[in-house]
Amino acid sequence: MQVDYREKYVLPEGSRTAFIRNAASPADFFVADDQELTENYAAAKMEVARWVSSVGSKEVYARLARIQSGETFATAILAQ
Repeated sequence: MQVDYREKYVLPEGSRTAFIRNAASPADFFVADDQELTENYAAAKMEVARWVSSVGSKEVYARLARIQSGETFATAILAQ
């Protein structure tokens, strides 16, 4: 998770961030427009924070271990 508390990376509560989950490739995320790129980082930061909150911080490490063992990112992250 991005550990950057600068104001530009903080979105207002209730901001729409689901679009970032639909980024299918690095090109969808890393765009040329600086403002859009900053919004992508801020949205990703918010989505990851929500995910960590829902699975718990200890589970994050367990899922990273699953990825390191060969499980796909999508499968490990979306597991219940």
